Amino acid sequence: RDDKGQCIAVAMFLAHLTNQRVAHEVLAFQVVSLLLETPTDDSVEVAVAFMREVGALLAEIAPRVLNAVFDTFRSILHEADIDKRVQYMIEVLFQYRRDGFKDSPVIPEGLDLVEGDEQIVHEIALDDDDLDAQDELNVFRVDAEFDENERKYDAIRNGILGGDDDDGGGSGDEGGSGSESGTDGDAEDDQESASDDDDDGERGGSAAQQAAPQKIHDLTETELVNLRRTIYLSIMSSMSHEEAAHKLLKIELRPGEEQELCNMVIECCSQERTYKTFFGLIGERLCKVNRTWASGYTQAFASCYENIHKYETGHLRNISHFFAHLLGTDALPWSVLRVVVLTEETTTSSS
Repeated sequence: RDDKGQCIAVAMFLAHLTNQRVAHEVLAFQVVSLLLETPTDDSVEVAVAFMREVGALLAEIAPRVLNAVFDTFRSILHEADIDKRVQYMIEVLFQYRRDGFKDSPVIPEGLDLVEGDEQIVHEIALDDDDLDAQDELNVFRVDAEFDENERKYDAIRNGILGGDDDDGGGSGDEGGSGSESGTDGDAEDDQESASDDDDDGERGGSAAQQAAPQKIHDLTETELVNLRRTIYLSIMSSMSHEEAAHKLLKIELRPGEEQELCNMVIECCSQERTYKTFFGLIGERLCKVNRTWASGYTQAFASCYENIHKYETGHLRNISHFFAHLLGTDALPWSVLRVVVLTEETTTSSS
């Protein structure tokens, strides 16, 4: 039905059924095989999302079959005609596997509810002849016996999960005979205790204010220098643009530091004696992985053009080649050129 969002949701649901040992792992392998049999951009994207969730379990119980699945992903990456964005998703999945699927544990903490000897694993396969999808359940129908069916469901649920009845109904009536006599005295005690609490709160608040550590503002920009150094070393120590982009994406950036990464790539490019396509490919990959980087380079283009008269000729040529590469590969929208106004009053010899 061309509803990719719903398809991914169903795939994730099947993955978690497998993780919880409700469905057998054979079903997971069949789902992946079906998705990758004739790979398209959408089917590979769904398969990647599915493997991210179920990969940790399959690595434990069937590592050899998991290796075969990733060999299929590798051949798709190198041979299939798929979109760049989907290729990046496959590469991220391989990195996810190298990290041991640490962000997608088999069963998240707090959800391991059923003992292993009590679990019933349903061995259902996609090629079973007796499968009934029951599509009619996707259509809403008014239930004439709704209340009765809800009571049956509550009984079944309580039988499995244990009852959650509230037994606090009768306690309010007991001891009612003596409640009136002590009302006035209790009120006075409550007022005194409330005033004491206010005094304690004020003293506690002042003590907390004194004990609170002062926030230190670093005006030396040491953290910024360290970040620039990390970005520079990540770029210069890489053998290929793919490795460089991967290292840059792994750097933990605080909000607002994305622009600094974009500026550093441009600065590294400008410092070279001649233009290297290496830097253009880094910028292209970043822009196509996430549109956040595209907006960052859009701002960098405007900033570079505004200060274009400050660059030396060699730097200017490299920066021009860099942005030409991003425009030529559709990594940047052509709307960035709106900052260019070619009139005698608004241009310099550099621009």
